[in-house]
Amino acid sequence: MSDPDFLSKLNPEQREAVLHEKGPLLVLAGAGSGKTRVITHRLARLVRSGTDPRTIAAVTFTNKAAGEMRERAQALAGGAALGSFVGTFHSWCLRFLRRRYREANLPPRFSIADSSDQLSLVKEAMEELGISTDMLPANSVRSRISSAKNALVSVERFTAQQTDFAGERTARIYALYEKKLAASGALDFDDLIGRSVRLLSSNAAVAAEERRRLRHLLIDEYQDTNSSQDALVKLLGMESDSLCAVGDEDQSIYRWRGAEIEHILRFEEDFPGARVIALESNYRSTAKILAAASGVVSHNRRRREKRLRADRGDGNAVRLWRFEEDRTEVEAVARELVHRGVFAFAGHAEIEHPRGHRRTVDKEHDRPRRLARLGRADPLAKHPQGNVALLGPVFVAPDFAALGSNRRRSLRRHRRGRRYAKTETFENRAPRHPIFGIRHRFIPASHSTSHFLREV
Repeated sequence: MSDPDFLSKLNPEQREAVLHEKGPLLVLAGAGSGKTRVITHRLARLVRSGTDPRTIAAVTFTNKAAGEMRERAQALAGGAALGSFVGTFHSWCLRFLRRRYREANLPPRFSIADSSDQLSLVKEAMEELGISTDMLPANSVRSRISSAKNALVSVERFTAQQTDFAGERTARIYALYEKKLAASGALDFDDLIGRSVRLLSSNAAVAAEERRRLRHLLIDEYQDTNSSQDALVKLLGMESDSLCAVGDEDQSIYRWRGAEIEHILRFEEDFPGARVIALESNYRSTAKILAAASGVVSHNRRRREKRLRADRGDGNAVRLWRFEEDRTEVEAVARELVHRGVFAFAGHAEIEHPRGHRRTVDKEHDRPRRLARLGRADPLAKHPQGNVALLGPVFVAPDFAALGSNRRRSLRRHRRGRRYAKTETFENRAPRHPIFGIRHRFIPASHSTSHFLREV
């Protein structure tokens, strides 16, 4: 593939970011502007230009995103194995600490304590200290310890900061928890980054060698980095040949787990001479959707000014839906989809919801069976031939990859053509569907959603 062909599908801003050579680069990638395309093309461009792939590291936040990034970059680079690191912050730090366990004062075969192990150690520490879980919930203590580690706050510093009853006891638990981790030869997930930062900060020789190893860094979703991840990027990227951070502070949603948008807002201060390129062409939404979204997000106090341009035309007016409860919202969305003809009577759909809404949708889908067990009639199924439309089967899940292997196989079989009868009576809706999480759903066709909608 020649270079013109390789870059032919990029717009001018994307091409500029991909071809950037030396020094730090911040790519402000608005929603739907093709940030993954920029990262994968930049990674592939470095490999195609003769850069040693072992000196390139692309870091993102989930294994799923890393796998997709690796596959796309590999295809762009010619199909051969990349040889570059493409993975998460935790994955890179685990490899680093495995190689540098002596300098980090770790056992050669240290283990990783998962969330259940961490909770067990917290409960053991609380029991030994005589602190009741009724007084301090163990999960809350574990979360507070995790937040401290993500902020690179040591036990001693954490203890000195506490002034209230709960904080002082949490500090004692934190100290004993750390001793128990060390005694078992283990690290928790937060330690992977924290211990890496500590080693790179305290050992100049190790830091210099790692910087020689990694000459090109690509960081995805930079707006969601916490303090420890930001410190790691600075330690490795300050003297690198190129550092490319991609993100958008308007899309930061992980403040609750330590993400700090200040990292992307002060990028030019942290990396003097940094170049900033904004991707403002949106390929996902229409102009009216973007105008509505921009009108909302423009009220954020800490943000970089940007204006997304729609590539899909003007589009229809945005409609605002107001509901008193989540159950009403679920039913209104379902009726609207039936009204638009999205679902045929024997069709199916996959709908993604936040976890809380998923519980509501599952509950609604399960209502006919629950009522059947109780011997009650379903008010939504007064007449199966008249005022009832079949929406379904509907699959509701936050993430296909999060399903177990049996459920994934069942869903694939269903996708390949398994269909159900167009009509059913209330009585024969009671048996469980073969695929857990998929339900037939009856919606009153006579109910209109028009009173929920207005144009904005």
